[in-house]
Amino acid sequence: MSNSDPFCVARSGAANRGSRHALRSLPAWALALLPLTSVAQPVSLETGSERAAADVASSTTATSPFGRQVVAIAFRPATLRPAELSLKVGQRLTSESLNAAMRELASHLTRHAELAAAASGGSAMSATYVDAQFELDPVGSTRADTVAVTLRPLHVFLPLDDPGARILPVARGLTAASAQRQGPPPLLPARLTFASDRTLGPTVGSSWHFNPTSVVDANSPARFLRFRAGGMKSLDSSLYAGDAAVRGVRDWQTGLIRQVSAGIEGGAAREPRGESRYDSATWSGTSGVALAFNANTRLIADTRFSSVRHRFIEPASNTPWSVTHELGGRAVFETIPPRWLGFFRAAVWQDTLFAGPAGSSQRLAGRAGYAREIAVGVNQSVGFELIAGAGQTWGNVARPRRFFAGGGQGQFLYESAGGPTLATMPDGPQLRSLGKAQGSLRPTPGTAIGGTRYWHLNLNVALPIPPWSRPLIPNEATDLPGPDGTPLTLKQLLRTQIARTGPNLLQSTLETKDGLPPEDARRQAAEIFAQIRPAAHFVIDQANIFAVKPLLLIDAAGLTASPQHASWLAAGAGVQLTIVTAKFELGYMRTLTGPTYGSQGNVFARLGFERLF
Repeated sequence: MSNSDPFCVARSGAANRGSRHALRSLPAWALALLPLTSVAQPVSLETGSERAAADVASSTTATSPFGRQVVAIAFRPATLRPAELSLKVGQRLTSESLNAAMRELASHLTRHAELAAAASGGSAMSATYVDAQFELDPVGSTRADTVAVTLRPLHVFLPLDDPGARILPVARGLTAASAQRQGPPPLLPARLTFASDRTLGPTVGSSWHFNPTSVVDANSPARFLRFRAGGMKSLDSSLYAGDAAVRGVRDWQTGLIRQVSAGIEGGAAREPRGESRYDSATWSGTSGVALAFNANTRLIADTRFSSVRHRFIEPASNTPWSVTHELGGRAVFETIPPRWLGFFRAAVWQDTLFAGPAGSSQRLAGRAGYAREIAVGVNQSVGFELIAGAGQTWGNVARPRRFFAGGGQGQFLYESAGGPTLATMPDGPQLRSLGKAQGSLRPTPGTAIGGTRYWHLNLNVALPIPPWSRPLIPNEATDLPGPDGTPLTLKQLLRTQIARTGPNLLQSTLETKDGLPPEDARRQAAEIFAQIRPAAHFVIDQANIFAVKPLLLIDAAGLTASPQHASWLAAGAGVQLTIVTAKFELGYMRTLTGPTYGSQGNVFARLGFERLF
């Protein structure tokens, strides 16, 4: 895919002083948080007649801005600093000079995205809408027949690669990652995370990954290396976790098999296990495959063989290190069902531990979740998440390999399927009123052991409050007529990009630039837009610059190691603040029934930033 000059839609507005137009500009900080990855094929906004750009009609009436001397040129947001425009202070304003300035401003925004692309890789569709506001004979002007011009752009990017990883609360990691086929090697800066719970206390973490090599050949599968590193450290204790990996990847854009990979991974951690601590250092060899059944459904399967050096540290004890070997597998299925209009993900983990004279043991765990934003108004939705899981062990399971209940298990529905969180088996039942791996069984006073079976059910509901939010894309009318003659809104213009203009322009580009036959170009363009359509519709119809929502939380869980059994019921409340692609959650969960281990409640906090530049 190649870049081309962007189009903008210029619109004329009322020429009297203080007039207001339909478009409201996004503040600079909001634009900075948009998923600015790269611009593969900029898109023009269109009218019902397939017009790429609307000319601003010239007029010589007393209320027209045209023909007047320009005394000031401003931008909204005010921090926008485009390259020098052809429209200058002191010139006479004409429709040609105004249209040229609008196009130059759109090109500047596109170039900004291209610079981001050089650092991040990937590709995206873009749409730029530029609005002009005029003030006739502005205050401070020393002569009549003058005009002050304010240019106000709306610049939106819709990522083609891994859209869920950039747009919240759309679930992440739905599409298989693609190699960059041209340009410099992509480099993805760190993703930062902050969290807190009862066991870990406040924690800070980061992850970093990049693809340093790629094969530039549009007619063959992409081949590249993928590096990943990340970690977490508790600020109040010695608990920590870190990992690193390198993989060779072969990536296809079409077909059932989208990706095959193999690599090595390493990690070290000190993790809680009830009142004890578990130290481990792991080296693994891995291989995997990703299958795409359609644009929004895929299956990821991988296997690994690991050598683990570990020790289980109980209170007032000094356990020596030992080495075991482990064979494990994982499968993740995820889809955006067209009728359910939500996101469904299910995962199964299995591992076999070879412990020498102690014999082998097996563990099996499964987890499934469904998330949906249920629209109840324009840019107002009820967030619904439901997660269920269960696990079972067989054989002589080592004490640190048993299941422990607690929180701090990541975001099952929003973590990337290729990330470390979903690569490892869950600690046990998810119970957010406890700290990470805090829940255990107490067969005798002073003794705590993990379970051999578990189950859990978790429910989140986020309720909208309209005055506490502001839409990312305002549902306001433009001066561009639609097919029925009524003015199109900004939301309608962007929907047109996803429905018709974008696929048509992408098909044309694939034919002219990449030399694909018309039928292959049409099919590939349709597949690409089918992948981004769920995320794009969320951005257009539901995304907010900011939204504050109350959270209602319910957890239920059970843990068993025959004949001992424990069950919990917990409820809580919190608040969720979303700022475009950044989400902060703060809440309190209280155990209503079940063991509490000295405290009935747990305050948890979570803050995540995606794609920082």
